[in-house]
Amino acid sequence: MKLNAGLNPKRSKFCQLIASGSSVSEAYGEAYELDENQPRTAGNNLMRIESIQMEIKRLQAITRDVSDHENLLTRNEKRKYLAGVVRANVLEIDPDNPDDPSGWLVESVVRQYDKEGNLVRTTVKLPSKLQALEMDNKMTGENQPDVIEHKLSGGVMLIPTGGDTLDSWEKMAISQQGGLKDGSIDVEADEADDVD
Repeated sequence: MKLNAGLNPKRSKFCQLIASGSSVSEAYGEAYELDENQPRTAGNNLMRIESIQMEIKRLQAITRDVSDHENLLTRNEKRKYLAGVVRANVLEIDPDNPDDPSGWLVESVVRQYDKEGNLVRTTVKLPSKLQALEMDNKMTGENQPDVIEHKLSGGVMLIPTGGDTLDSWEKMAISQQGGLKDGSIDVEADEADDVD
């Protein structure tokens, strides 16, 4: 690869034309203002210069980012779609009417006929309302659990063993707490057993 410092205006225009989709010969002819009869083979030589390759890649990335951004849905557009899914009433949608304002929601239509060819049932499938609600909640952060802060001021929490109901568990916890207060349970002795 050949190195070349900087780009003159003609080379810069050449890079812009290549990045926007022109062929090498077209870009060279336009950038260097050549007549149709003049040879355009020098464009291939320009394509070997590192600074030109880098500029073309940079411009292509910008073009790609801009076109991607223009095609992306905004947050409000996404939320309007999700709200439309949740608010849609399947009974009010006419799948045979192309002008139905809610027709865009229809994913599929299944029709069942009897043996004589009479329409028996029409089933219209719409997107899941529950999934739409979940997505909207995620977008707004409403799916996060509520934070409950507990402020404790010292003490020991005892978890009693045994007990098959919440009431019996609570009674055991209270009795063990009482044992700590009156000295019948020796915490330091239990800790000393752990030390070898």
